[in-house]
Amino acid sequence: MHVHILISGIYKTHQELQISQLASTRFRAAIIAKYLPQHGSTVSFGETIPETSNIILFGKIGTKDIEKKQKLWLNQMKSAKNKNIKIFLDYTDHHLGFKSEMRSFYESALKITDYIITPSDHLKILLNNYFSKEIFVIPDPLEVPVLSPKISKTNGILWFGHASNIEYLINFLEEFPKTHEVFKLIVVSNDAGLNILASHRFQKKIRFKVSLQKWSLKALIEASKISDICIIPSDRNDPKKSGVSSNRLITSLALGLPTVAEIMPSYAEFSRYFFNIRSNSVFETMSNSSSSEFRKLISEAQQKIIPKFLPRVIAQQWIELFKNF
Repeated sequence: MHVHILISGIYKTHQELQISQLASTRFRAAIIAKYLPQHGSTVSFGETIPETSNIILFGKIGTKDIEKKQKLWLNQMKSAKNKNIKIFLDYTDHHLGFKSEMRSFYESALKITDYIITPSDHLKILLNNYFSKEIFVIPDPLEVPVLSPKISKTNGILWFGHASNIEYLINFLEEFPKTHEVFKLIVVSNDAGLNILASHRFQKKIRFKVSLQKWSLKALIEASKISDICIIPSDRNDPKKSGVSSNRLITSLALGLPTVAEIMPSYAEFSRYFFNIRSNSVFETMSNSSSSEFRKLISEAQQKIIPKFLPRVIAQQWIELFKNF
């Protein structure tokens, strides 16, 4: 079986996919490219579909040169469809649910798609309004080591994420109650995210001393080691974000950090292990993050939840899916 991943950008190896700035490339394409060949399949990736392909998997087309790229991708997929090659869509953001530059592409692509994979149950539910065929759920894998829960207090707070999440961080900082305590906030994001935050003019003086770090796995891990807690503000009612995977929460818990987060649909089943960011007691939670109660909950999460998201476990789900076709 040969699986081709239709993907933007130039990647020569699965190792290059693993260090992409795009999370969906690291979490999805890189896992497939690394693990499927270990089980007898061949994998290729790029914007040209080989004739030998049995399965085509496409995901985020991106907005760069989208009109030209959309035509190229759709024509190739239509040609493959005529040869009975199975077309899979890995749908990680709900571009059909809001005004998006990529929306028209997905509307066209759905007409020739055989199956869809999403990273969350809620995104699957949202897609039921657009797609009548089978939809599978495969979560995003963990990409950080599992670190022991924090014992010593450093007074650091961690936020990490893509530029598309920065607006929720800004809203959180704008709305945070006035206190005498000044928190140290470490922000790990891509260049676009850091630029948005750096150029934002806050309406009031915020109670945070902010340190900006360009995203890399190494930077994230090092930032977690000097942080007491992680915050994940968002908006569960925003169609752009309501279908997100549980990855940021799982990553935070794996890094040993007490976590204060929006209760997103994909987070709800893990609500025992994090704290509601909209609670009136969020300030007290952030101030007392090094308590033994927090450490106990994180240890429990690392034993019961984290193993389900290890790369080899998630890879097996992709292997089992494709071998049936």
